Amino acid sequence: MRRSTAQSGRQRSALDAAYDECRRLVRTTRPTEYALMGLMPPAARPACWALYAAFAHADDLLDSTDGTPEERAARLQEWRTALEADLTSGTSDDPIRLALTDAVWHWGLDLGDLLGALEAVQRDGDRQSVATWQEWRERSHAQNISWPEQFMRLLVRCGLPVPVRLRDVPGFTRFVEGLFLADMLRDLPEDLDGGHVWFPTEVLDRFQVAPADLIARRWTPAVRRLIAHLTGEARAWLEGARRVLRGSLPLGPAIVLDTTVDLFTAELDAIIGAGPAALSRPVRVPRHKQWRVLGPARARAAAIWRLTLPPTTATPGGRPVAGPDTDTAQPSPEWQPVPVADPPLPPRPHVDGVRPPEIAAAQLPDHVAIVMDGNGRWA
Repeated sequence: MRRSTAQSGRQRSALDAAYDECRRLVRTTRPTEYALMGLMPPAARPACWALYAAFAHADDLLDSTDGTPEERAARLQEWRTALEADLTSGTSDDPIRLALTDAVWHWGLDLGDLLGALEAVQRDGDRQSVATWQEWRERSHAQNISWPEQFMRLLVRCGLPVPVRLRDVPGFTRFVEGLFLADMLRDLPEDLDGGHVWFPTEVLDRFQVAPADLIARRWTPAVRRLIAHLTGEARAWLEGARRVLRGSLPLGPAIVLDTTVDLFTAELDAIIGAGPAALSRPVRVPRHKQWRVLGPARARAAAIWRLTLPPTTATPGGRPVAGPDTDTAQPSPEWQPVPVADPPLPPRPHVDGVRPPEIAAAQLPDHVAIVMDGNGRWA
């Protein structure tokens, strides 16, 4: 009995460390996204870190300068194959995969969508520029739409009714495109360091800008007009999507939406204000401007979650959740399941990897029958 308890303690410690590793990765590489995750309910934040860390790690494997493109693609394939095996066994010896595996099984996340998004990243291994905006949008949708939908599923699991399949909500795909373009502008100096220009060829041709102009950091009038146009497009897509989406979301998620748009548009303002420096170094929003947006949003979000979420919603498994202003993790109460109008969670994988037989989708029932006899009784 003592040995079993000690083993359970070691497993819990490894899981806590895995989530904390994901938190540090997101916090150091994507501070804006990390700040936005702080607006989610405390119970859902570790899963948010795991989701984003997994996507960022997969992307970094392709963007790495270590090895040839073929070797980097092979490393990503190896990591994704290991992730699928981990999701079957329910555990992992890799901290990011361990946290993601736990989040998937604990919260009932859409495994097919997640693996599909990672597959889209893998297909993009050649990292070739696209010719048209339509091709650019297809790449954006394939790689990015699943992740915010998983965040919505987390809110459903916490007990908040929200539309899980956001891609069917008008304006959502344009919102994702706005985030993707803003992120591309934010990462432009790093991409140019690697000799890459990911903007569609059609927009470069429209402004008569050659990729070599950007890679050489030539701040010509044409380059200035191109950057102004792209930041304006990203802003218009984000603001337009906010107007459409806001009526589809409850107050809590709407606060997250508003703050996301406000922070990303502040970054777009900073890029415009930086001028030629936007081609050479990462541009950051001044901290006082960031806090002007985040401070009130955090206060409103905390109040909304207290008022709208069931009192049993706490940190899954008692894992530590860092507060928005601190790196110190605080213990939380044990998580208890919250009944929500969503499909039941699947059972955790068997420790030996045994899986039930697959049933063909065509053979699954798609209806419910109620049979009644002549006396009014029913079964």
